Amino acid sequence: MKPLFLLLVSVHLFKPCLSQNNQLVNRKLSYSLTAGTGFSYFHYTSSEIKEKFASPEFRVGILAQKQLTDRFSIQSGLRLGLKLKTSPIYSEDDYVRYSYHSIARIDKTTSQSDHYFIEIPLRFQYQHKKFGIGGGVVYRNLIQFDNYRYVNYFTTTDVGITPSLSYQINNRIRIGAEYFFGTIRFFEGTAMNESGNEINFKAYNRYAQISMEYSLRKQ
Repeated sequence: MKPLFLLLVSVHLFKPCLSQNNQLVNRKLSYSLTAGTGFSYFHYTSSEIKEKFASPEFRVGILAQKQLTDRFSIQSGLRLGLKLKTSPIYSEDDYVRYSYHSIARIDKTTSQSDHYFIEIPLRFQYQHKKFGIGGGVVYRNLIQFDNYRYVNYFTTTDVGITPSLSYQINNRIRIGAEYFFGTIRFFEGTAMNESGNEINFKAYNRYAQISMEYSLRKQ
């Protein structure tokens, strides 16, 4: 009887904690609006290429979050964005001279028009007081609405790994930072180094952004 008595006492003592955790786990989805800005560039497999084609990016979207425990949560949603065109590096004469080199074609693609994109993020987050640290993946699809003849992408779809940090300002507003490591090659080809020799390369997307989330329900 003694073990049974101790078990009943333990359940009674910890019942408030268990109820609180169950309430967190069973909570409905919470939604928030998000907006962010940052810049993107290309990362090459060859360190000899210097043209990063950095470009400003802007995002807006809606996110849904599910609390798994009192500290862990999972988040997903939909973001729409704009990637501004870059300033051209090469002149028209350079395009003719280096037309078979992929760097010139990248320049032509990124400098002719703005690009639009959609993103679907999936992130796990650990929250300690007001600070959060997270990690996940982002599906990204780039769309170019005009000047299609200049598009030289291998693909417009990308999947990236995204570490993130955040800070809860109050019960509705959170600010954060996110970095995107693209895993799918966007370009592949040859370029010329400073010595005039050809080098082979692959190019991958990278971006960094700061964002703000506004919760539609008090946290």
